[in-house]
Amino acid sequence: MEKEFAFAVMTTVLYGILRFCEMKYIEKEWMPMKLLVRDILMVFISALAAAYIFVNYHQSFSNFFSVITDTAMMDGSNMKVYTGEPGF
Repeated sequence: MEKEFAFAVMTTVLYGILRFCEMKYIEKEWMPMKLLVRDILMVFISALAAAYIFVNYHQSFSNFFSVITDTAMMDGSNMKVYTGEPGF
């Protein structure tokens, strides 16, 4: 869970910095603090949920995209390779 939390915090900090730069240099108008905090909180919750889902269901995502791209994906963890002398 530490990885997901760290990802969400980094995403939120990056969003906050970009939002601050946008307000200061592009719009040149400050947004009310209440709305800014609400947006930052929504970004944090969204990033945390997305990271949690991705980490816990990574195999499902891989299989989903292999269907879309029409590439076969095999799980190599249960494959056996025989390297000894043949028994025949």
